[in-house]
Amino acid sequence: MPRVLSEREIEKRLYGCRHCYQLLHPKWLDMVERATQQIIYHYYSLPCKRRTSLNLLHLISRYWPKEYQAFESATHMVETTAKIVDHLLFFLPDQRITNPIVLYEPMRVWSNALQLHVQFTFDLVERSKDHFIIKRFIIHEDPYILETYKYMLIYLCHEVFNDWPDHIEFIHLLTGKKIDISTTEMNVQQAIHYLSLIKDSQSRKRLYHH
Repeated sequence: MPRVLSEREIEKRLYGCRHCYQLLHPKWLDMVERATQQIIYHYYSLPCKRRTSLNLLHLISRYWPKEYQAFESATHMVETTAKIVDHLLFFLPDQRITNPIVLYEPMRVWSNALQLHVQFTFDLVERSKDHFIIKRFIIHEDPYILETYKYMLIYLCHEVFNDWPDHIEFIHLLTGKKIDISTTEMNVQQAIHYLSLIKDSQSRKRLYHH
């Protein structure tokens, strides 16, 4: 089977071993990531008029993890829940976002330059005559991973949409931090070069899989 460079493989292989990955990516984090993806997906699937704070709270109540023992403690569970709910309520009711053209959709293309598939799940893509924005919602922040995500998104936008986003937003739902990356100074060759370096430097660590 052809090799694949995906965001999940990058996350898993970056830390060198499964134990290191589990320490830095515990069960509660996986649960919260899955829950927030469900909440955001169903929220933006609603008609614009129904994207209210009340309906968002209903979705949070429905999809938020019930396995409280997975958190580090009762205090950790309460604090994590409060922070993420607060930031979801702050970031999601954005009236500028009407109908996303992509919502949690995996994109996969074959790269002749890299000789592998590049695969990435686009959280939200908003496009109109005035702007083209990609939003990625994150719980865990790692500068190396975000840098790799940036170039994967740039490359896939070029291949899938034959267009260039105005900017990429990484929204950290645990801290409320928003990282806004302008793409005006970037080009697809830079993305290919960066991903090629990732492929070559990590090949011995099996960053990509068969």
